[in-house]
Amino acid sequence: MKDDAAVNTSNFTEKFIAVAFRTGNDITNWQTVYEQGGGTNGFSIMIENDSVFVGAWSESTGWTYQYLAGKINTGQNCVVVLEFSSLDGELRGWLNGASLGTVSSIPDVMNAHSGDVGIGGTLEGTNFNGRTNNGNYFTGKVMEVLSLNGVMSNTERQILENYLGARFLAPLGSQDYFGHESTHSYGVSGIGRGSANDFKNSTNIGDLVSIGNASSLDIDDFMIIGHDNGLVDDYVSTESPSVDLERLSREWRVGINGDPGTITLTFDPTELPASAFPSFGFDELVLLVDTDGDFTTGTAAYPMTQNGDVYEATEVPLGEGDYFTIGAFRPRVAFAEAASNSPESAGSVDITVQLNFPIGNDFTVTATQTGGTATEGDDYTF
Repeated sequence: MKDDAAVNTSNFTEKFIAVAFRTGNDITNWQTVYEQGGGTNGFSIMIENDSVFVGAWSESTGWTYQYLAGKINTGQNCVVVLEFSSLDGELRGWLNGASLGTVSSIPDVMNAHSGDVGIGGTLEGTNFNGRTNNGNYFTGKVMEVLSLNGVMSNTERQILENYLGARFLAPLGSQDYFGHESTHSYGVSGIGRGSANDFKNSTNIGDLVSIGNASSLDIDDFMIIGHDNGLVDDYVSTESPSVDLERLSREWRVGINGDPGTITLTFDPTELPASAFPSFGFDELVLLVDTDGDFTTGTAAYPMTQNGDVYEATEVPLGEGDYFTIGAFRPRVAFAEAASNSPESAGSVDITVQLNFPIGNDFTVTATQTGGTATEGDDYTF
């Protein structure tokens, strides 16, 4: 990758680099997973002697190569995070959610460093504990690299690690809050609280859905959501709990750590393709939640209220493993009984009408009556 001011040829006080990769059969010899800079200044993620090394150096300020390391295995899916913060005075690292420790007393700034960025090999020099030669090609697979000129909070980092862990099947141990990556690994994101003042209470889950306003987001509470990449080009009637309800094919699934409480879920239909319109008369949007993924039975429905261009369902209780999708409902009101009769001596008679599918919204029903040979007011009141 060529030099870029946003990546390496500017001065930085903070840097965040996350790399998802799978190791090959050789984790003994020196291999470069990621490096930027040359022999004077830079950052790197290296492999050698069954370990991964998160390193940084700033020889221009008199700060020699420093590193953090953790043990790895062959054929292992890894998420490695490097974080440099001169504001905090620390170099930090994580491997699959576990801290590799910190290096303190770092320089006030990481000076600009040219030398092309190397992904899967060293280009134009590096510094691995004094060694600077090129090559050192990685025998595994680098799957994703993220670089930020800043640092993330612990909560944001854990959510990002869950995204990378779900997408690339990297085990995160006690920090793994989403166990549904085999079927719902797309668009993974979430909300959570790592400490009293470190929390994230709103996020987008891809383009269509966002969540927020958790009612009881305590320390170590997280809600992580991903989807199955199902189609969103039309509403369908398959696996629907009612003939008067159509739904998107795409399904989302929920991972929970702790108890974040109820949430507000927002749906943006403007992000759907132009072809994605429900059938005529299906004009009430609802959120459908199911515990087993089969929406034909046992499905809870929550009304979605329009707020500008988006629709919101509030105070929604989502549990571990729950599935949800968006439905379009055709409301119809009918008598609970097709026919009934009662003698005049019964006095008042209750006539029950009901909505064809319970969604929790209030509906106004206008009713008329035909008295036949009876006269309203004399023979009966309605």
